[in-house]
Amino acid sequence: MPRSLIVAMMERIESLDDLFNIALVNKRFYMIFKVRELYMIKNALFKMSPPAWELREMSPPWETEWATLDSRVPEYTPTTYLNRYATDIYTLARLKSMILVRCSPFLRRDTIRGLSGVDPIRLEEVDDAFWRIWTFCRIFGSGKGREDDLEWQVDWLKGGTKARNRTGAVSTMIEPFGINDVLFEPPEGFARGNHDGLSQKQMYDMTEIWNCLAVLLQPIHAKCADARAVGIFDRMDIAVGDAAREQSALGK
Repeated sequence: MPRSLIVAMMERIESLDDLFNIALVNKRFYMIFKVRELYMIKNALFKMSPPAWELREMSPPWETEWATLDSRVPEYTPTTYLNRYATDIYTLARLKSMILVRCSPFLRRDTIRGLSGVDPIRLEEVDDAFWRIWTFCRIFGSGKGREDDLEWQVDWLKGGTKARNRTGAVSTMIEPFGINDVLFEPPEGFARGNHDGLSQKQMYDMTEIWNCLAVLLQPIHAKCADARAVGIFDRMDIAVGDAAREQSALGK
């Protein structure tokens, strides 16, 4: 079988499981897969879930979530990419189980079916809402100075139309989380998880899950001492005892 045909087959695969299975067909398949392993993994994830793919694109593999943003941006390897995606899946599963316990009384019935895995189609829609909230917070969340940048937030919801139309606006992820990059030069992958823009139903899904996440966070709002003890304020330049700023930070 020609190499080009094998590559084309791998590029059409729509799940990571199928990708890894076809890579093990024989030695030739495996060697071709290894040459472009990270590309193939990313491609398969995008076909599985564009919103999950975008979260990884907007999340360089820092050693910790609080890594210094002006330090050198690390590059993914196939191993680190799969490890981080596995962590994403685990986190998502934990959040869904917590929301089912805490928020069922005010969730829509179809959302409950999705969270519990009874309805596969609704499950995918709910998962997409989680991925999109996560990505939105990664790009525009607290501590990045982008909370009020409504222009780019709206463009992200619309699928990045403005970002794609700007000459030279889409860059590679050299410094994707510098102070101005996402605001004025969106990195490659910006809003691709939203296709051509989110529908009203998709935005309602995000709002519903967002409200549930707020419910989960309510118990920590007044526990500044506990937050200090586990290091929440370590990189926020908030003095010990500054209750007003501590409460504000937890509220965000």
